Amino acid sequence: MRSYHQQLVHRTNLLLQHLSRKTAIHPILITTYGLEYNEYSNDFMHTITLDELFV
Repeated sequence: MRSYHQQLVHRTNLLLQHLSRKTAIHPILITTYGLEYNEYSNDFMHTITLDELFV
C-alpha cells in the first residue's frame, strides 16, 4: 500500500507540473470490491464500484 501511495503522489506531482494552475486533479478509484478504509484510503476523492457503473 505504501509504495502505491508514493506512486500516486508522484504521478499527481508530475501532472501538476504540466497542467495549468487552475486545473484540479480528482483521483477516483474504480473497483469491484469497494474500498478498505485505512490510512491510505483518503488518497481517492471518490470510489466507484462496478454495480454503480451498470445501474
